[in-house]
Amino acid sequence: MLSPRLSSVRRASRSLAVAAAVLAASVSAWAPLTAAATEPTPAKPTAVTQAGATATSFTVTSAASQYAKQYRVFASTTKSTLALTTIAKTRASSVVSSPRVTLGGLAFTTAPYYYRVQAINGTKVRYSDVYVAYLRPDTPTNVRTAGRRATGLSLAWDGRAAGRYVITQATNSTLTTGVRTYSITSQARTFTPYDLTVGSRYWFRVRAYDGPVASAPSAVVSAVAPSSGQNVRVMTYNLLHADRAGEQVGTEVIAPWSERRAGAVALVDRANPDVLAVQEASDWVGAAYGPKVVDDLAAGLGAGRYTVAHTEITPGQPGWYRTARYILYRTSTYRAVGDGGHWTLAPGRYAAYQQLENRTSGARFLAVSVHLESGSGLDVDLRRKAQTEQLLAFVKAFQASQDVPVVYLGDFNSHERNVMDGPGVTFRAAGHVDADEVAQARVNAQYNSANQYRRIAPTGGLHLDHVYAPQGVAVRSWQMALNLTAGSFVGVIPSDHNPVVADVVLPY
Repeated sequence: MLSPRLSSVRRASRSLAVAAAVLAASVSAWAPLTAAATEPTPAKPTAVTQAGATATSFTVTSAASQYAKQYRVFASTTKSTLALTTIAKTRASSVVSSPRVTLGGLAFTTAPYYYRVQAINGTKVRYSDVYVAYLRPDTPTNVRTAGRRATGLSLAWDGRAAGRYVITQATNSTLTTGVRTYSITSQARTFTPYDLTVGSRYWFRVRAYDGPVASAPSAVVSAVAPSSGQNVRVMTYNLLHADRAGEQVGTEVIAPWSERRAGAVALVDRANPDVLAVQEASDWVGAAYGPKVVDDLAAGLGAGRYTVAHTEITPGQPGWYRTARYILYRTSTYRAVGDGGHWTLAPGRYAAYQQLENRTSGARFLAVSVHLESGSGLDVDLRRKAQTEQLLAFVKAFQASQDVPVVYLGDFNSHERNVMDGPGVTFRAAGHVDADEVAQARVNAQYNSANQYRRIAPTGGLHLDHVYAPQGVAVRSWQMALNLTAGSFVGVIPSDHNPVVADVVLPY
């Protein structure tokens, strides 16, 4: 008979054997899952491209990722949300078995959707780089032409906004001969072609684009060119009030006009405009009632080369005051049609105007120099909108008796990133375009027109200074005139604004 001690040892041994058998069975049962947990991570998705789009969805494809069994897409209009730490919170497509994925139910926007493709192998995933996709814009509808001799030929269309539009022009209905294309970003949904032969018929088609994604083409329309075109180079330049000299602004101390004059003259001389609108140019140069900054600028450009239009009461005469907005025109090419004048858009806010006539062709047009209220915030934006509406009302009244085209030049103190771009909204509603959005050639558009008197020219393409044109006035090119070396101003900075130049074509 075994001792109690030996019996206890044997029972313990049998228990250990049972436990070992149970453990072995358990390991055997979990082995496939352990293998699954060590499945390889998929390769990073490559050769990613957008393969299709509708107004509410886009489809992307990629090369098959090694080890990947499934795929899906994450997307957002905010690129930063696709970081790996936050991507799980962004909108995602369904999981599919092939590397062709569609993400639907998206809100239409002209802005890009940023996306990443996710390759999946069980619990292991790998993401592609961040790419950009666009939704398909609406097809332009109700494309129509308008025009007569005084206003020229123009196009207009309807439809939801798009990032840009491509207008195809041709000399036959199938758009195969005399083909010319124009690409514009203007949201006014109007366009004025140029270099047309008066009396000839032209056919047009419009297509909307968001990024590289195109709408279906519009219907084709045609019209006979009712007028010839007069090329005019226009320029707007806020010269910065001379009484600001000595102020610390941006990175510099504002130099006196006597030191800034040469740089301003050089920029105007190089651009060689036919018509120049200036703002903040009313300060006296020397004694009161003598020459103003605008007169000194004209003198610096050469005796008799430019004439300063008579748009305000002569200083010293009853009721006189200085509006600080002026128009200069090339004396050898243009003459004034009567006296000009100025309109009061709001207290202290004016627009100077002058009707001009080409000495050779007889073509006439109205030039307007504008300077709207400065400041930021919605309240000021709304006031600028009201001032622009008042400006358009004055021009409409003028054109009721003088049937001539108009060009608006000036410092509108507004751009598309304002809370509301009051002037832009108002002009677009009237079918007018911003020259830099329809010009087929643009130079120095990356710089801001307000340089803030900083030695390094600010970039971003945000412009407070504009050339606006109504339907019938075409725009060939746009440029910002600067004197820079490696992005920095050379010498004395002439003003806290850079001049804007546009080559326009006026009907006559």
